[in-house]
Amino acid sequence: MDRSGLIMGFCGLPATSPGAKRGRPLVCLASSSDVVIVGSGIGGLAAAVALRKATNKSVTVLERSNGEDVTDGTSISVWPNAWAAFEALDRDSCERLRSGKVLVESGKVMKASGGVITSWNFDQVWKGFEIRAVPRQEIISELSTLATELGVDMRYSTSVERVDPSSSTIYVEDGSTITAGIIVGADGAGSRVRSSVLKDGSPTVAPLVAYRGIVEGKGISTRQALQVWDDSSSVRFGSVPITEDKMYWFVTGPGTAPRGTSFVTSEEPLQLLDRFPEDLKDLIMKSKRIYRNGLVDRLPSLKWGEETVTLLGDAAHPMLPNLGQGAAAALEDALALASALQHGMDDPTSAKEALRAYERSRFKRASIIQLRSRGVSNLTHWDSPLPAALVSVAFYPPLVFNHCKYTPPLKFT
Repeated sequence: MDRSGLIMGFCGLPATSPGAKRGRPLVCLASSSDVVIVGSGIGGLAAAVALRKATNKSVTVLERSNGEDVTDGTSISVWPNAWAAFEALDRDSCERLRSGKVLVESGKVMKASGGVITSWNFDQVWKGFEIRAVPRQEIISELSTLATELGVDMRYSTSVERVDPSSSTIYVEDGSTITAGIIVGADGAGSRVRSSVLKDGSPTVAPLVAYRGIVEGKGISTRQALQVWDDSSSVRFGSVPITEDKMYWFVTGPGTAPRGTSFVTSEEPLQLLDRFPEDLKDLIMKSKRIYRNGLVDRLPSLKWGEETVTLLGDAAHPMLPNLGQGAAAALEDALALASALQHGMDDPTSAKEALRAYERSRFKRASIIQLRSRGVSNLTHWDSPLPAALVSVAFYPPLVFNHCKYTPPLKFT
């Protein structure tokens, strides 16, 4: 979808102006909004939708990309808590995302040399446990369309340099400024909003590199999430079905990669899979695009904001991907933020109180998932083989997946 005309209209400029051409910066010299959200990832867009529905205040989303670049064309696992959040946010959108996606019924961990380490059925957690893989871009498209329909001001090619909590001002790299009643940093693990407020340095870089892709083929999918572990190193392969003819896969192993996502050839992940079955290698070679990125997280922080500035998603609690909870936690944040601000935006004092209440409501649960994700990562990437009994205990479904129980603080019809 070509958003250039839409963006220029929000800035008060004609869609035919030179700045509307693809790739050109599209910014306003100065503006204001009740709420400004920095970052248009899943958490930022979900917050925009939830805040428009809960408060009917003006909401602006700032995104540094031009809105057309697909930087991550892979998939994410949507767990029961994420589905509950999607349903609370917008039931029709939720059903569109769910449509055609395979319900994953079981999981299995195997040795690369053969043999099962452990396996489980998700019904062991609770009956009706729902996990499906959904391409990330489908989620972004659904949420951005919904936000636009609700009147959210979407501004692309707008890169935030810093924010000033004392004046609730956003400084954009082109020299313009934006004032806001509330500023929400949803700009990822390397958040500039966070660095402006918390000044706590960069996130912790894990000694791991991840490769991801999607492979297509008739009848390629099963209803099982699979992990295959190298017998004598920390290299891991995993796959999750998306549709009957599409599967998401990932490979993790020792190493580091530059921050952000880059495209690579199949040679890089294949170098890690010398001792792995040939059919797994074939999946990688058949993938049209392969993405590489480094992995980062942080230890939990008691402070998420200051004055009328707060954080959300990876900006607040970046976590390693081993539990697949990054997007789910961001969706939960979005609903909690909207719930706190539903009756707390009448004046700056009540807004600040509502933001601190939001942060307190989310700290314990987000911190538990952060730490559990790091713990599972340490376990699954142990260099030497772990006893199968230990792995079975660590992956005991009612224990390792109990964080998926979640009741949204509000629901929109």
